[in-house]
Amino acid sequence: MEWLAPIITPAAFGAMLGELLLGKRLGNQAMAWGAALALAPWLLDGVAGWFLPTASQLAFHATATHSLLLAGTAAAVLPRWLAPHWKRSKLARGRIAWFVGLAWGIGALSSCLTTPGAQLCWPIPAPRACANMLGHGDALPGLILAGFIPAIAILRTKKQQPKRRRRWGWAIGLGSGYLALVLAAKLLVGAAVTADLARRGIDHERCCVSPISWNPLLWRGLADGGDEVWLCHRSVWEWSSTPILWTVLPRNREAFARHAETREVRRIAASTDGWWICRPNKTGLWLADLRSGEQRVWGERKGMVDIRFMHSWTFEPASTGDPVEPIRLTDRQPGEQLKRLARRSFANHQTWDGLPRLAGVPGSLPEILRTRE
Repeated sequence: MEWLAPIITPAAFGAMLGELLLGKRLGNQAMAWGAALALAPWLLDGVAGWFLPTASQLAFHATATHSLLLAGTAAAVLPRWLAPHWKRSKLARGRIAWFVGLAWGIGALSSCLTTPGAQLCWPIPAPRACANMLGHGDALPGLILAGFIPAIAILRTKKQQPKRRRRWGWAIGLGSGYLALVLAAKLLVGAAVTADLARRGIDHERCCVSPISWNPLLWRGLADGGDEVWLCHRSVWEWSSTPILWTVLPRNREAFARHAETREVRRIAASTDGWWICRPNKTGLWLADLRSGEQRVWGERKGMVDIRFMHSWTFEPASTGDPVEPIRLTDRQPGEQLKRLARRSFANHQTWDGLPRLAGVPGSLPEILRTRE
């Protein structure tokens, strides 16, 4: 389902922007053009991905195509072609340029709601903008807006314009309200995670909190301790004084250092913004992005829970083809995971916690991880 969010969310955002800016003049065409322009950065990324190796895809994703520079270029170029087609609507070229630039830009900004974010200032070397407000593949804000688009599109006459605007207002209000609630939950959970680390006296360089996909009630917390990364889960229903159970993930910097000078490993590490762990194997290196979420499997061993990260790669420097290969996870115990996830969202720890093991590393047995409570 990860493909759904990059399509639904920017398209819905762009359609609503088109309705606001040009809806009175173009009607439903404005929503269609807004959706198409907002999807353009994602489509260009997809086309480029056909020709690039895996590491280059990670480096290119949400950079040039999502930049303010390209949005400005589109605003300067496309109105020359669109203006003749919209002559009857008597739209000034300057207004069309604003529409193109803002629609393209809102598509790029929608990528900033989730990891890895977007490099809006490209080609200036700057960090990616990332709000960490949505989990991977979470298209719920886009679906809220998209649900109103048919109800708006059927209102076409001038007499129906006030009703059309009211429905647009409801769509924007509900979508914005959902994001406001997510932001409040993020601040609440982030404060609890920071306070728990402070009570323990744990030195950490930075923290990262992000929601479970499609579930703003349960959040993942990461704390960067240098040679270790601490992982936790926190429900919004837990008291601020409730202690947090941390899973300690050793980075294995020694294994990373052996391949740190290769272009592929540098690009993978950069794409994770430093939130990586790695393990050596006979042919090279395994790396995982800790921000991407994990798949949990219970019952492989009594009292234990196996953790497999959603985004991970194997690097084989001696490979004759692409040296980086993404690892695809298959759904395991989906019903069991959903049931346990629902209970953990309401602060039930018993069905979620267990002795954690790092699984899914090719050529290695599951590795028992330390916990701190």
